[in-house]
Amino acid sequence: MIRWPVYLAVALLGLTIPEAARSTVIDFSTYQLAPGQSEDHLTVGRAHFFDGKLLKASDFDDEQQYRRGAEPMRVSFDLPVHDLVLRLAVDQIGDQDSTVDVFVDVFLQPEDDNSHPLRLILELDPGTSVRQVVPGGAIWQVEIDARTPDETPAQFGLQGVEFTVPEPATVLLLAFGLAGLAGVTRARQRRA
Repeated sequence: MIRWPVYLAVALLGLTIPEAARSTVIDFSTYQLAPGQSEDHLTVGRAHFFDGKLLKASDFDDEQQYRRGAEPMRVSFDLPVHDLVLRLAVDQIGDQDSTVDVFVDVFLQPEDDNSHPLRLILELDPGTSVRQVVPGGAIWQVEIDARTPDETPAQFGLQGVEFTVPEPATVLLLAFGLAGLAGVTRARQRRA
């Protein structure tokens, strides 16, 4: 028969883990392609970038960005991420002073589930950049598109991405801790 001190020890082990998630920062201004790596489908750690190219941007001091292609840009992740931050830059459009609408569709389910995305709409001035926190936890994918008021596709670039991913070992230890607490509670209830 297991005694309550064993349950308590398991609970304390699982609940005292200092690191709950690992943060990842991808900065395209300094990113170098690995030999044989494609610009069309760029994989950096747990993040996959589609429908764009890694190019220099003329409007932003030749800073390298992941630039939009013909279709909306897509960023997907191997595991759901939290605290997603996108650094976006919208190009100057000739002499136009009108704003550009940037649409960020956030998918909270894997792409196979045909889920309906949450839509975030940013209104940006051409020739500007923004650091945007994307709402929602457990984000599997985002799609980014930009259009002028007359629905013409606008050129933009992704300067960088930041996100956190829970560590699987930490989640497992937390589960052990909760199981230990349940055991302590159950043992106390039996004694009463």
